[in-house]
Amino acid sequence: MKLLLVVWWLAAAPEPSRAETERPDTYTVQSGDSCATIAARFWGATSRIDELHRYNNLGPTPHRLVAGQVLRLRHPDPNTPDATLTFVKPAVRARKTAEWEPATLGMGLFRLNEVNTMRRAGAELTLRDQSQLLLDENALVVIYGEPNAQFVTRGPAIVEGEVRMALSGARAVELPGGGTLTATRADGVAAVDGARTSRVSIFDGDVVVESQKVAVRLKRDEGTVVRHGAPPLPPRPLPMPPELHDVAAVTGQDGVANVRVAWSAVPNAARYRVQLARDARFLDLAVNEMTSGESLELHRLSPGRYQLRVIAFDAEGLQGRAAEAKPLDVVSLGLGPDASGVVALRAGVTPRFVGPPGFSLSPAPQTLPAGQHQVEVRDGAGAVVSTVRVSVRPLAPTVRVEAGTTVLEFSEALDDASALSLRDAGGEVPLRQLTPRRFEVGRATSGPATLRWGSFDLLRFGRASGGEK
Repeated sequence: MKLLLVVWWLAAAPEPSRAETERPDTYTVQSGDSCATIAARFWGATSRIDELHRYNNLGPTPHRLVAGQVLRLRHPDPNTPDATLTFVKPAVRARKTAEWEPATLGMGLFRLNEVNTMRRAGAELTLRDQSQLLLDENALVVIYGEPNAQFVTRGPAIVEGEVRMALSGARAVELPGGGTLTATRADGVAAVDGARTSRVSIFDGDVVVESQKVAVRLKRDEGTVVRHGAPPLPPRPLPMPPELHDVAAVTGQDGVANVRVAWSAVPNAARYRVQLARDARFLDLAVNEMTSGESLELHRLSPGRYQLRVIAFDAEGLQGRAAEAKPLDVVSLGLGPDASGVVALRAGVTPRFVGPPGFSLSPAPQTLPAGQHQVEVRDGAGAVVSTVRVSVRPLAPTVRVEAGTTVLEFSEALDDASALSLRDAGGEVPLRQLTPRRFEVGRATSGPATLRWGSFDLLRFGRASGGEK
């Protein structure tokens, strides 16, 4: 009888509903969702709401879900990493056991693993719920596992350094001295300095920062400072984004470029951070510098397309939302511009040109006659992003003496000879254009004379036997 009862129970056990078998690992909350509607959709009944609560640490009821929040619908696979390194710029290291090891792209991290970025390094951690932590240089983060209602209540801990946060699920981020940052969904930055003071800036979302049993709520574009062992300071508005001045394409000299960037002053800003990145998300930084002024000289930039932005900081060190990024294009043409900003080229010779993919010059410099020209720098879509002043120099002329007067004869017509000059020991020697190709030396030269095209020496010749009086 007992065996028959067991057989009957097994036979009568209900099969999983279609909704349950098709349930994904996570779900992104949409506008109008509630715990009950999500339970009905993925478990087949609103009465299964406890299943949703079992996998997500949503805090006390009633729960206020936020569009874009990511909820877990299944117990996480213990073999799935709690976090994965989705960007690594050397030198970054990880500690999974007692020893540090080089961090690698795609490396999985589990509970109590650590990630440390070194000088001029950066790393991106993507957590199971697709939340992302971007570590600036000299940052240290400890992974405490994926938060849920039953097992793990601690989030990642920022031990030192600056971390940009894009939190898509309900979680806490630990700060030094027992402080915590709790959010359902938020974008912002948490920075911990050498004195273990935490500075939290929130650009979007609703965040609670707690320390020493005192909690403050931060809303959009608000921040707070938490000194070690002290309660958080009252929320304060963050500095406004600086307005970047337009920056055109830059022509590098000797393969690299220096460029000065500027922006409008922001009220209550004490300093600014200038960031130049090789990607739109500002993961791969080429420049990351602080200044107290409203401009900064960037040095030795290699050819390519960059993204430029500026961030304002107030006197407490809280940073505001970054200015809207602007592209900065660096190209290299020939040897680059001289002190007057003009690129010297040789007629009929194709110069070396390096720029972002798809960039080109119009017209092609090698097709230009000798003279002064404006050459357009065009992007891959054919749009003009900048112009470059070009001076195309001719071949050296032939020197003749005709009726006691020195004549310079070029192999091609010079429609624009404004860059041509002649000097000797006595100073400037006048030149008179006879034809598009022929020039008369205006006086007898004193010792060797140098014929120049702009800053380039075309020819040197000896004393002439005569000249125009």
